[in-house]
Amino acid sequence: MSGIDISQGKLAELLGGRAESEGSTISCRGTAFDSRDISGGELFVALSGEETHGHSFVPSAFERGAALALVEDVNAIPQEVPRERLIEVPDTLESYWKLASWWREKNALPVAAVTGSVGKTTVKEMMGAILRQHSSGKTSEKSHNNHVGVPYSICRVGMEDNWSVLELGMNHPGEIRELTGLASPDVAVVTKIGLAHKAAFNSLNEIAQAKLEIREGITEGGLLIINGDDEILCQELSKLESGSHKTLRFGASGDYQAILEDVKAEGIDGISFKLTLLGEQPFDIIMKVPGAHSAYNAAAAALAAKSLLPELSVEHIRQGLSSFRMPHLRLEIVYLGLSEEAPRLVNDAYNANPSSMRALLELAKGEVERGSRVGLVLGDMLELGEESHKYHEEIGELVAKIEPEFLYAIGEFAESYRKPLRESNVTHAAFTSAQDAFKEVEAQSFDILFLKGSRRVGLEKLADMLIEASMPVGDDV
Repeated sequence: MSGIDISQGKLAELLGGRAESEGSTISCRGTAFDSRDISGGELFVALSGEETHGHSFVPSAFERGAALALVEDVNAIPQEVPRERLIEVPDTLESYWKLASWWREKNALPVAAVTGSVGKTTVKEMMGAILRQHSSGKTSEKSHNNHVGVPYSICRVGMEDNWSVLELGMNHPGEIRELTGLASPDVAVVTKIGLAHKAAFNSLNEIAQAKLEIREGITEGGLLIINGDDEILCQELSKLESGSHKTLRFGASGDYQAILEDVKAEGIDGISFKLTLLGEQPFDIIMKVPGAHSAYNAAAAALAAKSLLPELSVEHIRQGLSSFRMPHLRLEIVYLGLSEEAPRLVNDAYNANPSSMRALLELAKGEVERGSRVGLVLGDMLELGEESHKYHEEIGELVAKIEPEFLYAIGEFAESYRKPLRESNVTHAAFTSAQDAFKEVEAQSFDILFLKGSRRVGLEKLADMLIEASMPVGDDV
């Protein structure tokens, strides 16, 4: 167990809360806002949800071993819960932020924060893979990147850690400003600007402006790292006054601090490239991750990691990137069978927007050109606003040019995906849910199947069904 270490008395004093037992010596280590994540000794933070309040899960949290609980109303907690382990505050979320802010200041280790329309989770995980070659530290779990996830991630860091990498997400203007103020990063990264959460913004420029709010939390003398090949991002940055931080760039088309050259994509088998970092000698990188766009993520991660811990060597960076594997549901490659000749599933079901969808289709195009039989299952791209049908139709046009074996579209915008395919030879159909498509997909012949859609579409359910169906059953398994 790791994370913040604090006594009940100090916690009540810090948050201006009321503890039933004055002068208590009970301590907690780490925090949790989901009672299922309790492993023993944590502070359970009972947050108000859209449908239920965390008060309902306080008994469960204590049954699982929570040391203390932060609540808004002691009277709302069942009587069997030990009162001496409760701390009452007016607003648990506000108190969570106050606690995280205090811990960030107290545990003053180097912190990086990563945002962007695409690639932020991958860059965060690549940074972790590099930094762990040198020393221990923490990266945000899963995609804990919002108003609840960021304070949780800060409180996960322990005094034994040497660094921390946080992910910052958003779906409206001003959100990054708040999160970066809490994170107070020494190094801040903006990966790329693309169409995501379009319903809350009128243009890519507005999205870039919102992502660049990350500058406002950078510590005195810290670093901002941006994609130098992203014209809109650079354009919006040029409009802003320079702060106390320095700006570094990564990319393939300029005299940057991280320069990509000779990028070679071997389809879903991986990539290779040369990387020049901070003006030093270029060095070769080979990675088992698909897509040429992954080289940009790797360059961002390498530059950010080196900026966070300057003592990192080329070998630390090379080993970290070569050992990196994509996180679950993000270009995750799975064999649908026990042999290496079995069809492969490229499971990218975590999220989708037009930029990331185009990157996936570029990967699919390369596999078609290599002679593979490629199938596509595409789910809705959500939060794109009034022009959602147009964006889905544009993706359908790209699919028609690629000419895969089939396209099965899932969700509300399935017909928009299919519209450009009506005059093509591509087999296509629409389904309401991922489960509904299972029998059709299973009946098709393919070498590689690509799955991608926004998380709420639930394409991972189809992936699980296909994997289960491909596994033999019997006593000899």
